[in-house]
Amino acid sequence: MLYDQAQLLGVYADAFDSTHDPELLGAMYDVAAYITSPPVLSPTGGFHSSEDADSLPTPSDTDKREGAFYVWTHKEFKQILGQRDADVCARHWGVLPDGNVERVNDPHDEFINQNVLNIQTTPGKLAKEFGLSEEEVVRIIKASTEKLREYRESKRVRPALDDKIIVAWNGLAIGALAKCSVVLDNVDRIKAQEFRLAAENAAKFIRQSLFDPASGQLWRIYRGDERGDTPGFADDYAYLISGLIDLYEATFDDSYLQFAEQLQPATTSPTTTTSTSTSIDTTTPHSSSAGYYTTPSTLHQTPTHPAPLFRLKAGTDASTPSPNGVIARNLLRLSTLLEDDTYRRLARDTVSAFAVEIMQHPFLFVGLLDAVVGLEVGVKGVVGVIGQNDDVGLGSSAIDGGVMLVWKMWRKG
Repeated sequence: MLYDQAQLLGVYADAFDSTHDPELLGAMYDVAAYITSPPVLSPTGGFHSSEDADSLPTPSDTDKREGAFYVWTHKEFKQILGQRDADVCARHWGVLPDGNVERVNDPHDEFINQNVLNIQTTPGKLAKEFGLSEEEVVRIIKASTEKLREYRESKRVRPALDDKIIVAWNGLAIGALAKCSVVLDNVDRIKAQEFRLAAENAAKFIRQSLFDPASGQLWRIYRGDERGDTPGFADDYAYLISGLIDLYEATFDDSYLQFAEQLQPATTSPTTTTSTSTSIDTTTPHSSSAGYYTTPSTLHQTPTHPAPLFRLKAGTDASTPSPNGVIARNLLRLSTLLEDDTYRRLARDTVSAFAVEIMQHPFLFVGLLDAVVGLEVGVKGVVGVIGQNDDVGLGSSAIDGGVMLVWKMWRKG
């Protein structure tokens, strides 16, 4: 799923930035490359939702199997890579003659003799084991990876594509790619620019195709050559605004911050306004029942979709972050970037709406706890004034111990 890839990419970027571990760098490269390449990357510039987990093992098969596109037998390794390279790579990825999937995890016997590749050891340890140089082991792994990929693309049936473009998940991808580009700036500038451009293209596509500037409303889904009729949910606004702020901090392009600011009123306008409001807020700001509904007040029954029975306010994190947690953090970031305390007050109201639940079950509300830290410890803005010709290699903002570093480009006039 795109939301899995995007969240993992952000974690790998943060982890590599902290450790400079080359293994984490490789994982970051691979995930970013997957997101920014077909079939996940749409010709529109947006990102498709996912590829199916199951597919046909061979073109002549009629029954799909879980993971068929990605698993390998030990025999295939030897046929494709040759004996020596197969031995090295089998140790590296944990490939066994009888397969490495435990029977308890294979209730339908789909993975008999199959191997799910997962890194088991380092090139340094492999070099000692096989009597090779570490550089040679790295070369073998890279070359074998390409051989396996080429074989898979030419001989196997690719899983079906879920070609919906969902604003929320694209927002996660935009933010992750923006962070990734910043981390890579001093490592591989060409790749950094490539990933940054992919994030910018996705943001531009959403603004052109899934945003109504007159009302400030987002539409949730685009598929084929047209957008759907479902208005944006809380996570669409939350994740996209977060991604746009990340993109602003990676590019210093004011248009992304302005777009984020333009979207924010759609979440903070009270639902007690007119019936045409696109608000996902609950009620008047500063009330005891603040927080944000998952769906907008304008979501009504259509010929193809039933109306929701009731509207929820999601505070807990699940497979994706809590929209309320992300919105609270967005508000804190906007408060600092735009020097507007109104956003900070709204962030406090949002967190306060879940105060009792947070105290009872704090680890279910990690996203909101992030905002609690920002509110209680405080967020400081540090502005670096940089000349137009200066190349200082500064990256995106980071919250560390309650300090946000905000770098703005100086412009004449």
